[in-house]
Amino acid sequence: MGTAAFAYRGCLGYASLDDWQGEVLSSRQASILLSVANALLPPAADEGAFKEVPIRVDRFLRGLPTAFLREVNVLFYAVEHSTTILTARWHRCSELPLEDREAFLTELSQRKGLQGLLYKGIRDLCMLGYYQQQKVWPSMGYTGPMVGPPRPEYRYGWMKAKDGALPQTLVKDS
Repeated sequence: MGTAAFAYRGCLGYASLDDWQGEVLSSRQASILLSVANALLPPAADEGAFKEVPIRVDRFLRGLPTAFLREVNVLFYAVEHSTTILTARWHRCSELPLEDREAFLTELSQRKGLQGLLYKGIRDLCMLGYYQQQKVWPSMGYTGPMVGPPRPEYRYGWMKAKDGALPQTLVKDS
C-alpha cells in the first residue's frame, strides 16, 4: 500500500453517526466514542444507553475552555489510531471487531505513561456519558441521587473525628 492509501485510511473513510446533532463533538468523534463505549462498558438492559453516550459527553464538553477541548480532540484520534501505531494493526480502533476492540482497550489500560492516560481519558468520557443515565442505574444497584431534606445520618458532624483523635479511616488496628 502506498502513502496515499495509508493517508486515506488514516484520515478519511470514517463511519459517521446519522443525524448527529452535537455542538462540540464531530460526527466522526461521536462514532469513535460510541465504538469505544460498546467495547468498554458493561452490557446494558437498554441498548439505547450506548447510543446516548456521545450526546451526553457532547453536552458535558459544552462551555469548557478551548485548550481543554483541543486535548479532548487529540484524545479521540490518539485512541483511534493507537491500534495502528502501537499494535501494528491495519484497522483503526473503531473498525475492529468488538472482541478485538475489547482486547485492544484492555491492553491499552495496562500501559503506563501517556498510553495509559489515553485509556483513562476515553474510559472516563464513556462512563460519564453512560452512568448519568437513570435507565442503567438498576443494573448496578444504584437508586439515584439523594434529594430532599437532609437526613441526620448524612450530616457531616458524625464523620468528624473527636478532638485529639484520628479519623476512623486512619486508626490502625491493634
